[in-house]
Amino acid sequence: MHALPSCSTRPWWAPETGVILAVALLLGVATASAQTVQLDVLLPNAADMPRTLGEWEEDPSIVQVIATNLGPSPIGDLRFSFTAEGARRGLLVSSDDASPAQPRLALAPGESRVFLWDEVVSADAVDIVSGLRGEVSRDGIPEDQYQLCATLLDPAGASVSGPVTCRGFLVYEPDPPQLVYPTAGTPVAPETVTFQWAPSQSVNATYLLTVVPRFAGQTTVEAIEANPILFEREVAEASYLVLPSDPPWDTFPG
Repeated sequence: MHALPSCSTRPWWAPETGVILAVALLLGVATASAQTVQLDVLLPNAADMPRTLGEWEEDPSIVQVIATNLGPSPIGDLRFSFTAEGARRGLLVSSDDASPAQPRLALAPGESRVFLWDEVVSADAVDIVSGLRGEVSRDGIPEDQYQLCATLLDPAGASVSGPVTCRGFLVYEPDPPQLVYPTAGTPVAPETVTFQWAPSQSVNATYLLTVVPRFAGQTTVEAIEANPILFEREVAEASYLVLPSDPPWDTFPG
């Protein structure tokens, strides 16, 4: 009975250690084979992204996708899959990964390329959450702090770029500019007046300054909608000094 402790010549920890090492090696091989493309997403205007879908289409550089083939073989027929989710609104939009309209990407061995938004996403392969589709089409993307999360899929729908890549961006609706000077009823000399207004919070804002006559009995809105435009300028600052070379806008008495 005293001989029981010496019945085995193998260390007691050998079997368990062997199992742990084997599992760790298998996991390492699986992870390395899953990621064949390195993906990064750049949002140059992340602090002030456009609100309308048309603006996203007009400037595809607002989203840039950098894809690098890490393997020794060419890889093709890849699809860019993404979602955009707001902190308050939740999921807003996602890619239709099964759509034939979704662009296909290809990379040579070791190649690294920068793709713009219109090269990785087709407008016909974008799904807007049904409850928000009308609002987005009419008023633009709701104001919110969003996360754009993306991956690259192979023809079978499996990710070839490893964990999902997410980048934050902000969309907000700027307050309309308020005229500071001249205020309503203030007489001005057209050749020397400087218009001033409260600036927008948007770093990319431009302003359209329009002067029209307002006849007796008209509201300001009625005058702007119906009367001839005497003077109009698009400016980037929150003020404009009327120049002698500008068209005269005092042709209507009063």
